[in-house]
Amino acid sequence: MYFKEILSSGIIITNAGGISYLPKRKKQKIINTWHGGGPYKKTSTDVYDNYWYRKEVKMNCDNTDYILSSCRYFTEKEAHSMGFEAKRCIPAGLPRNDILFGEHQEIIQKVREYYSISENKKFILYAPTFRSSSNQSTSKMISNYIDLDIDSLLSALKAKFGFEWSCGIRLHPKLSDIDMSGMNVINCTTYPDMQELLCCADAVITDYSSLMWDYSFTYRPIFLYASDIEQYERERGFYMPVSEWPYPIAHDNEEMRKNILNFDKELYIKNIKKHHIASGSFETGKACAKVIELIEG
Repeated sequence: MYFKEILSSGIIITNAGGISYLPKRKKQKIINTWHGGGPYKKTSTDVYDNYWYRKEVKMNCDNTDYILSSCRYFTEKEAHSMGFEAKRCIPAGLPRNDILFGEHQEIIQKVREYYSISENKKFILYAPTFRSSSNQSTSKMISNYIDLDIDSLLSALKAKFGFEWSCGIRLHPKLSDIDMSGMNVINCTTYPDMQELLCCADAVITDYSSLMWDYSFTYRPIFLYASDIEQYERERGFYMPVSEWPYPIAHDNEEMRKNILNFDKELYIKNIKKHHIASGSFETGKACAKVIELIEG
């Protein structure tokens, strides 16, 4: 069924690598909305440099009519690593982020009811990026992904913001079988829509995930917990130096606690706005309308 639909559809929208292994019909239109914005971790041929991967990337690129770009950095660095010339990069932001430019109280209520989060509690979401080398035992994966001290985190949040907090953890779908029982957290890994979780969250924690770009347009607190940043930068690398990111970065649990207690909302928002300008942000909350225009054009 999949192959039939791909070969017969007039419009194909993807947020991943594209369609490299199937022929594209002359009147087909393929639009890539990509799955991560901003100027952060390196990707594509900037990470995986071998003949067969480059060949697949070129085939993906040749089959794709347009790719949406979140910012100037993406066009110049990440899209370029995937073989796209600037003329095929649409400076409209990502459709997935349009939802974050409004309040959407109905979505907040939907998520809170889904996880039975009481009205008098705030909600923080912890979503670390996927490590492709995680073909390890479950216990090893837990220590790699969830070495954040949840009790210390919740205590610091209450001391700083004056509310009780619930913490949700969302891992990559490939890690959905990790057991979080007994951890004083809500397992959000299988929730079907990440952007709805971001709508609901009063704050987020990540390490290197591009969700920090998405969520930054809410101007709510983003804290980075990056205990393995030296190793990650050595093995993967970043487009924009970490020193230029606007988010408080912690390398251990004590530093995370201090970052929360010392959080300055006014300075944080000021730095986020500077970051959007420095990155050349194209996000306006109207990317979906641009995709419709591309479809109809």
